[in-house]
This record gives sequence, structure tokens and C-alpha cells, in this order.
Amino acid sequence: MKRENGFTLVEVALVMGIAGFIFTMAFIALPGLWATERDAERRDNILTFVTKLKDYMTNNNRGALPSDWNAFKTQFLPSNFTDPDGSAYTLRVRKCRNDSNIDYACTDDATAGINGTGGVNHIIYVVTGAVCDGDTPKSSANPRRAAVLYKMERTDPYCANT
Repeated sequence: MKRENGFTLVEVALVMGIAGFIFTMAFIALPGLWATERDAERRDNILTFVTKLKDYMTNNNRGALPSDWNAFKTQFLPSNFTDPDGSAYTLRVRKCRNDSNIDYACTDDATAGINGTGGVNHIIYVVTGAVCDGDTPKSSANPRRAAVLYKMERTDPYCANT
């Protein structure tokens, strides 16, 4: 009896099923990994912003925050300072309303739009007179402090202090 070389239909179907399963898992996992990578780059961008802001305060403004934020953005941030999706960042600068109460959350007007559903809104929130308490700005006794926040794609908003 002569034996044929090759694969049986069952073996081919099994290999195709395994390949399809692997492809499906990769198709499901990759978008999440890419979003996580974009959020990591956004965190790096916020830290770059805070570093440039501290440099500005130290070297150009005697420790004070900028009075002209648009000039700060154009003169001290790199020209390619954009979100990982290519969109330009917008600055929203608000003062933490302080009625001589220290350590209260200043989120109502200061960071409206940073929480809730929806994707990244490309707004860098700078809350002056505040420090970060997790992902929430709280009032500070030092008016020269600022909490810088950004809405992430997959995680809670990111907050960094000056």
C-alpha cells in the first residue's frame, strides 16, 4: 500500500483554528497596548511641561508663575510639543479659589471637563495656587505652586506639581 505525504483536513483545520485564535487575541490586545503607550507619552509630556515651567520660574521670573501663558507656551516649549495623536495641546489656566481655606479640592471650575466619559480632550489644565492630591488639585498656601493635569485615554487624569 502506498502512503501519501501531506496533511489531513483535520490537521489543517486545527492549525487554522489555532492561528485564528492567536490573531483574535492580538487584535483584541494591541489597541489597548497602544493606548497605554500613548498615555505613557502623555505623562512624559506633562513632566516636560512641568520641568520647562520650573525652569522658567527659576531663570526668568524670580520664582513666579508666568503672567502670559501663551508666551510661555510658544517661547519655552518645543515646537513639536503635541499629543501622541498629533493634536496640539491647549492650555487652560485657572486659579484655585482660596477663601483662606487650605487643602480643599479646587476642581469645580478649575478642571471642568477632565473627568467623565469620552477620550482625551487635549487640554493641559494648570491650576495655580494648588498642589496635586492624587489626580485632584487641592489648594496650597503657596500661590506660586501649580498643579498640572491632563486627561488620559485609559487611566485617571494625571497630575504633576511645580
